[in-house]
Amino acid sequence: MTTFNKIYKYYDLIYKDKDYIAESDHVDSIIKKYNPSISLLEYGSGTGKYSEIFKSKNYKIKGVEISDEMHRIALNKGLNSVNHDMTTFKSDKKFDNAISMFHVFSYLNSNNDINIFFKNLYNNLNKNGLFIFDAWYTPSVLHLKPTSRKKNYKDNQLTIERTSYPEIINPNNSVNVKFEFNIKDNITGDTENITETHLMRHFSISEIEEFSVNNGFKLIDSCELITKKSPSNDTWSLLHTIQKKWFT
Repeated sequence: MTTFNKIYKYYDLIYKDKDYIAESDHVDSIIKKYNPSISLLEYGSGTGKYSEIFKSKNYKIKGVEISDEMHRIALNKGLNSVNHDMTTFKSDKKFDNAISMFHVFSYLNSNNDINIFFKNLYNNLNKNGLFIFDAWYTPSVLHLKPTSRKKNYKDNQLTIERTSYPEIINPNNSVNVKFEFNIKDNITGDTENITETHLMRHFSISEIEEFSVNNGFKLIDSCELITKKSPSNDTWSLLHTIQKKWFT
């Protein structure tokens, strides 16, 4: 899995316009509907953007983050974070529900990794526990097709230009995305160039359901994040809700 070991210190600036609050509100509504509880485990918690919001909603949330640097940023925010690969993480206490946001699940590229993750997730959850996560949606990826994009980000100190170069890998249902970051310090004039490559897997709903059923979960719902609309070919990623089977 990508660890953001190069771009971590600029992460919050790059995604400062992402609507973390609306996304968290959607997830919060699902938890309240299907399995109300304040005990929450977050996989791929990064710098703690979602954890901060759920903490403000009085959730007892613990983050699992593979990047040591991002984990430390979360700790400096006063958040409960553990530095570990989410695939193999085994908790010493069970949680009522779990989440994984911002396409973290799509970084699980192999069937083996996914099954290992689900096995450990199952053991980390209490009876009827939910797992709510978003992932790239295969029909949309194949319909829209990823294209190169350039975006700029700026604050008082930094200007960042990010260019993405995606390549579809059909046999693995994956997209290999090369990111180039050109970073300028507006005060000193110093520049930095960073390149990262992210391998992202996309999933159909039937694949999510198959992985879920084979690992002791049932699929409850798949919909657009925030809008809650039904999936379409224009839905780049879907929010899935699965639940630990009550009879296991």
